[in-house]
Amino acid sequence: MRKVYLYLFIGITAIALMTVIVFNFDPNTETWGSLLLGAAFGYLFVRMIRNRRQKNVK
Repeated sequence: MRKVYLYLFIGITAIALMTVIVFNFDPNTETWGSLLLGAAFGYLFVRMIRNRRQKNVK
């Protein structure tokens, strides 16, 4: 069960880092709320792609 939490933490951290890189996050002008919103958007985008792949395989 600890591995699940570890992988979950690594995944959330990776999504947050990708959001920082892709959207060019600047902490001086933007808030952490916008960072989390961008991470949520990225997660939903990845999830949408996975769902479409599964539908195409069947």
